[in-house]
Amino acid sequence: MSAKRIAKSGIDWAKFAKLVPESDRAMFTAFKGKSDVYLRKVMSFPENAPAINWSEYRTKIVNKAVVDELEKAYKAVSVPYPEDKWTSSVDEQEKNNENSVAEYCEWSRSKVKEAEEMLQKFKLMIPYDRMTDEEFAQTFPDWSMTKEKNSLYPHYEFTPGMSKEEREEAKRKPDYP
Repeated sequence: MSAKRIAKSGIDWAKFAKLVPESDRAMFTAFKGKSDVYLRKVMSFPENAPAINWSEYRTKIVNKAVVDELEKAYKAVSVPYPEDKWTSSVDEQEKNNENSVAEYCEWSRSKVKEAEEMLQKFKLMIPYDRMTDEEFAQTFPDWSMTKEKNSLYPHYEFTPGMSKEEREEAKRKPDYP
């Protein structure tokens, strides 16, 4: 019976392995190893409880009522398979997240496309160290200086003189005598 239950909830490890990034491969391998150990342990157990020859016990034990009582108790034991409480919750979460995953995939594809276009631009352009300012402005209009954006990276706004904190620090008396 345990084999049938496990077969229903089997994991497609090949498909799972394709989804695991290279950086997490060691953790995935450890997880799969533990899962295989648990699976072998469960598979080592018999599907049903072992049968007991009660007639043999009746011949060897004087008090037959004890054997009858034990037999009745043994046959009454029933270990139910645990109720699955989580699959429906996980399925619901999966349905809720499908839209956000699709949006993220679309966003990722657009970013990859932008990066490929930029890479193509870099392959075709004049090497940066040979460009004039005009060529740079034509190649990268968003990155170049204009009247509205009159500084290049790192775009710090700087006012000459000390800042308020520096002036207050200068006014304080020194710690030495």
